[in-house]
Amino acid sequence: LGAIESSGPALIKFAQWTATRTDMFPAELCLRFSLLQSGARTHQLSASKANLEEVFAGSAGTLVSIEETPVGSGCIAQVHRAVISTPDKGEQKVAIKLLHPGVLELTRLDVDLLRSLGDVVDLVPMLRWLSLRESVEEFSTLIGSQLDLRLEAENLERFASDFASWKDLSFPLPIRPLVSNAVLVETFQDGVPLAEWIKGPRSEETETKRELARIGVRSFLHMCFRHNFIHGDLHPGNILVNISPGGDPVVSMTMLDAGITTELTERDRRNFRALFSAIVQGNGEEAGRLMISHARAHECKDPDAFCAAIGALVDQALTTNLSLGKIQAGKIL
Repeated sequence: LGAIESSGPALIKFAQWTATRTDMFPAELCLRFSLLQSGARTHQLSASKANLEEVFAGSAGTLVSIEETPVGSGCIAQVHRAVISTPDKGEQKVAIKLLHPGVLELTRLDVDLLRSLGDVVDLVPMLRWLSLRESVEEFSTLIGSQLDLRLEAENLERFASDFASWKDLSFPLPIRPLVSNAVLVETFQDGVPLAEWIKGPRSEETETKRELARIGVRSFLHMCFRHNFIHGDLHPGNILVNISPGGDPVVSMTMLDAGITTELTERDRRNFRALFSAIVQGNGEEAGRLMISHARAHECKDPDAFCAAIGALVDQALTTNLSLGKIQAGKIL
C-alpha cells in the first residue's frame, strides 16, 4: 500500500478502481486499497502560492483566508477550506482545489508504464480478452481530463444543470472567474462521507442506507439513460451525505470531484440498455449471451455453461432484494 501511495497518480487511481471490484479481486486486497480512496498525501500550501495569486489577480475577488491544512486530498489535487470576498456576494466560505505540483509529469510516467504492461498482456492469448492496452488508452484519456481543473468546472456546471430539479442531489459549483488549469474555487459543501454508512459507525441505519441507495441508483440511471453524461469517479470518498430531520428532503447527497466523466457511444448505449434490461427482468442467461456477443474478444470454451452461470448469479442477486450488505453491484454488471 505504501509503495502505491508513493507512486504516481495514475497507479493510485488504478488501485482505487481495484478497491471497488470485489468481483475480480480478493476482498482483503480491495479492503486495503479502499484506504486510498481518501486521505492521500498532501503538499505544502506554499507550493501552490503562485497559482493562487495568478487566479485571483485576474478577478475582482479577494482571498480573505485559507486554511493551511487540507480538508481532503486525492492523488491529483487537494482541497482547502477558505473564505473569499466578491463584489456581488461579499464574504463567503468556499473550497479551493489545488493541483499537486509535478502531477502532470508523474501521470505521464505512470501511463507509459501501464501501456508497457498492456502490451505484454496482449501477447498472452488467454488474456487478450481483457483488451488491456485499449483500456489503458481510455484510462489515459480519463485521467488526463483531471489534470485541467477548468474541465472539472465545466463538468460540475453540466451536472448541476442536469439535476437542477432534484432536491436530494447536489454538486459544488465553480465560482467564476476563479478557475484555472491548476486552481478551482467552488462553493463549499458540508456533509458526512458516505463511507460512514457502508462500513462505518452508521452502517446499521437501514432506512438511511435504503434512501441513499435509492438516490444513488436513480441518479446513476439518469446519468446513463437520460443525459449520457456519467460521473466516472464515484467512490465513497467523493460522496457526502446530509441528514436534516424534519427537512425536505430528510436525506440528501452531494457528489464531488467531477474531473472524470464518461459519455457512451450510441453502440455502447444500445448494448448497455440491452444488458441492463435483461438483468432487471431476471433473464440472466440472456445477459450472458449479450456479454459474449458484445465482447471484443473472448476465450469462452463453453458459452452455454457461461450463460447458465450468469443466470444463476442474477437469480441469486435478485433474491437478496438487492440488500446493500448482501450483494455487490459488480457481481451483477
